[in-house]
Amino acid sequence: FLAAARSLCDEIKKRTRAIFDLRSVRWPERLPAESELTLYRIVQEALNNVEKHSKATRVLLSCAQTPSTLHLTIQDNGRGFRLEKKRDGLGLSNIRERAQFAGGTAAIRSAPGRGTEIVVSIPFDGNGS
Repeated sequence: FLAAARSLCDEIKKRTRAIFDLRSVRWPERLPAESELTLYRIVQEALNNVEKHSKATRVLLSCAQTPSTLHLTIQDNGRGFRLEKKRDGLGLSNIRERAQFAGGTAAIRSAPGRGTEIVVSIPFDGNGS
């Protein structure tokens, strides 16, 4: 997953010139295929939103594992938006649905001029299943 996410960041960096920072803490070398695909698609959707809407110059992609959960955070310093005034677009809805389908959650925080943060948590037993 990390190699694929890094590659995706590199692709978008070429088109946007944004600075990408990818960090991982205790992230497993391999995840179950379904978890890897879910997280990759979430990152893909989030970074597409960064490219199309945010005008961000910096993006942080952070991955961490606790004993029972995988945490993924995508944070940008872009334009942001008012959550209460904006209905979820298809991209944000897809992120929430993918996280929920994997038994997890997706929280989206944003404010005008303050960028956007997407925090995804999905269950993980640590044994590769």
